[in-house]
Amino acid sequence: MELKCQDFHFKNSSIYGTIQKIDSYTNTYYTDLKQQELSIRVFGTEKEIDNAVDEYLDGTSLFLDECYNFKIEKRGTYWGDFYGNELEEHNKKVSEKLEGYNKIYKKENKPLIIKLI
Repeated sequence: MELKCQDFHFKNSSIYGTIQKIDSYTNTYYTDLKQQELSIRVFGTEKEIDNAVDEYLDGTSLFLDECYNFKIEKRGTYWGDFYGNELEEHNKKVSEKLEGYNKIYKKENKPLIIKLI
């Protein structure tokens, strides 16, 4: 039973939120609508992750846009080279999060769904 962690980014067709900005020329605030994009991180076995994402999508207007593995990166890979000199610091943060997720997973004995901003 191999545990994995994956990030899922969704697009939607009907969820909007409001944003407030200031117009520096007139020094007034205005409100506008912005389409909300949702992201979640799921930790568990591959089968648990697939089931959790399927349940998350059921009955919503969301559709999957992108999916990434949340893992420790190695030098020579795309993401390993992307982080460059900050790779060790990034991997340390990822390792700490994965350890925390693992503790919660063992305690709860079910997949974790974490909402990302």
